Amino acid sequence: MNRRVLFLYPPHARNTEPPLGAALLAAFLRSCGGEARVLDLNAGAAPALALGAPDAPDARTHRAALHVAGALRALRTPEGYASPARYRTHVAHYAAALRARARGEPWDLTPGDFTDGRCPDFGAAAVEPFIDAPERVPFLARCAEIAGPVLREFEPDTVGISVIFRSQLLPAAALGGWVRRQRPGAVVMLGGGFLDALPAGTRAMLERRLGAVVLGDGEPALRAAFGLEPPEPDFFRDPDFGDFDLDAYLAPGRVLPIAASRGCYWRRCAFCDEGRRDFAQDRPRAFAARLARLAAAHAPACLHFTDNAVPPACLRLLADEGSPAAWFGFVRARPELRDPGFVRALAASGCRMLQLGLETPVPRLLAALGKGVDPGDYGPILRNCAEAGIRSYVYLMFGLPGQTVADCEAALRLIASEPMDFLNASIFRLPPGAAMGADPALWAIDRFEAERATSLYHAWSAPGMDTRAVRHWLARRLRREPRARAALARTPSYFKSSHAAFL
Repeated sequence: MNRRVLFLYPPHARNTEPPLGAALLAAFLRSCGGEARVLDLNAGAAPALALGAPDAPDARTHRAALHVAGALRALRTPEGYASPARYRTHVAHYAAALRARARGEPWDLTPGDFTDGRCPDFGAAAVEPFIDAPERVPFLARCAEIAGPVLREFEPDTVGISVIFRSQLLPAAALGGWVRRQRPGAVVMLGGGFLDALPAGTRAMLERRLGAVVLGDGEPALRAAFGLEPPEPDFFRDPDFGDFDLDAYLAPGRVLPIAASRGCYWRRCAFCDEGRRDFAQDRPRAFAARLARLAAAHAPACLHFTDNAVPPACLRLLADEGSPAAWFGFVRARPELRDPGFVRALAASGCRMLQLGLETPVPRLLAALGKGVDPGDYGPILRNCAEAGIRSYVYLMFGLPGQTVADCEAALRLIASEPMDFLNASIFRLPPGAAMGADPALWAIDRFEAERATSLYHAWSAPGMDTRAVRHWLARRLRREPRARAALARTPSYFKSSHAAFL
């Protein structure tokens, strides 16, 4: 059997770096003697639409039409990030051009998201029409222009389509329908973390209409489909970025995604579904050697550690021996980050930013959530980062089961009293697979809907603040507190943590 796979990464997600998953799967297949090609259809899709946006008499759209080409060029250079004000102007021109392109259409497009009013939910009946009419998505013409010649020349036996983010689902379904027309004999495989969140009926429809739906890691699925050797895939091989134009992304330099682990090493947070996935970690020395090889081969401006949380052993190795390039990534609020010397060593290693999922400073809620962190560490960690010159990107969660107004005020006091460069204040939603859903009563959830016919999340309610009250508090209290307002204003619109490390 031929082993020839074309991997497609569809629009639309933040186009700031190449997709790590596709690069790893291509490397795995090639190591087994197969042939692979990767097309990142996301990289230029939204910029192409922005460049083709119509002019209009209103000042914002007219300025965008005049300046969007220059704004996109600036967002690919360090100079475009040197001034926060100029950076915001570049992004505003890009967003306004996309808004103009979407005017009068049933879909909406921003620099970081794609939605379609014809798909009010994620049930099978809402998603299936995009398979039958791929032209529903605005990216199809450009995707077909890029992928069509490769389909004809490469003649893949299998076409793998990634669905990592919610905003990629409809374009992926459309691409799948288009591929089935263009190459009926090819097997279509949909993979990616977002598929786990879909209702079972939607996954069944995708499998029936397009082909295999792969949940979890892609290497075992490829191994089973093609009978590949070796019998067990190496999850931590070097990703192959050879098919990507690393200078095409909206970033001030080349950003390489890399991970030292798969899954989450903590796996005990009751509100998160990552506990379903087995944890695997690379050996720290092997990880360091891989960083050195990738940096030598591609000269990145920055490394993005995509781990759910960088494993402690790798974090210690970075502090002890440094990194071949600047880096940023997600870490847990671990006790060693209370040590100013350790944090200074991370800064010396090239750490530009740490993403910190603090969630709440309330001990009662942290214990119920299973976070396994001490809120007394939050202040010292944030101060250490500020003193060492490491930006902090802080995630706080509101609307948790049992959370009260007093609990929200405690979070506001944390923001007001400790240094935070960037802030993500989100409203809690209960994903499928989270421990809370297995036994809702343990978290005082008094209404829980286990069936999700069309929704990505479970419906639930509990004593405390409902979603409406939380939204009101966020608007009336959090967004009016000066330190919170400043941190929210600094946080990049649309690109969020992907650009925060460079500002």
